Amino acid sequence: MPYAEILKELRTKRNLPLTEVADNCGITSDNLAKIENNEVKPDMILLEKLANTYDIPLSIILTIDKDERELEKGLSEDERKMKDIKREIIDDVYINKDFKLSDVVNNLKQLRQLKESTQVEI
Repeated sequence: MPYAEILKELRTKRNLPLTEVADNCGITSDNLAKIENNEVKPDMILLEKLANTYDIPLSIILTIDKDERELEKGLSEDERKMKDIKREIIDDVYINKDFKLSDVVNNLKQLRQLKESTQVEI
């Protein structure tokens, strides 16, 4: 999931209009639409403004992007499982914001068990 998809998902899940987010970040809604459609890549300053607007740490956006690029390269089954669990946790806590703590705890336990049973780093 490149930045474009991540940013669009964050905006739509929060029911924020394109114009409101664009105004908040000091850009035009046309420019934000181009970013969300993967026509323009945002610089780090704009990514930080967008992360602040969505109330999510920039590191989470960067992690999602990095993990998705790694998945495209082809990982082992264990690495893929770990990345999927990690993304599920991020989605629950930062994107959907409607999670049960028990679900996050269970995902963290799964992640720990996979890590302990393999030599894979997350």
